[in-house]
Amino acid sequence: MEKATLDAAQYADENSLWNNSGKAKVPVVNGPFGYLGDGTPTSTVNVYRREAKDAPDRIHATPGSEK
Repeated sequence: MEKATLDAAQYADENSLWNNSGKAKVPVVNGPFGYLGDGTPTSTVNVYRREAKDAPDRIHATPGSEK
């Protein structure tokens, strides 16, 4: 999961996908990333980047809808 999160963040950087809130929706091409709350598989990763004082930015990801 850590590698998928970091890969998604790198993809978001390379493709300018970050919005002003520090969120990016990244497509996954090699199968589902996870499942939504209703059990539907998803091939979209929601990646979040938060600035941290005196530390590297914090990155985390969750399965996301395509919209």
